[in-house]
Amino acid sequence: MLDDRTLLIPERLGNKRGDTLNNVLINPNVGMIFMIPGVDETLRVNGRASIVDDPMLLAPMTLNGKTPKLAIRIDVTDAFIHCGRALKRAKLWDPKSVIERKSFPSMAQMAHDQRRKDTPVAELEVFFTDFYNQLY
Repeated sequence: MLDDRTLLIPERLGNKRGDTLNNVLINPNVGMIFMIPGVDETLRVNGRASIVDDPMLLAPMTLNGKTPKLAIRIDVTDAFIHCGRALKRAKLWDPKSVIERKSFPSMAQMAHDQRRKDTPVAELEVFFTDFYNQLY
């Protein structure tokens, strides 16, 4: 938080493609829902987004020695609490409703099935493993 009406979200190192920020350039109106595991109520924040590259703003967001090159600034217009009825109905935090990860396809399998049918799943597994290791 920069102040009571301004959020700053760092653009962390990922696939080294800032093109996903084009959405902000095309339509700066944003809505976010903040969820905390185990808490049914959520915080809804609406506002206008912009992209910033000011080193003074980015420096405090350094993590593991890496300072983000960009951040998304949100000028908040609305902030309010949502009741937890939908999360309660969905049983989102109920341990009995957790899906065993092995029963769900891996990121590599989903990428293969959706877009990369010409790339072997094993090769995509290596790619995603390397990708996540770079993030963390």
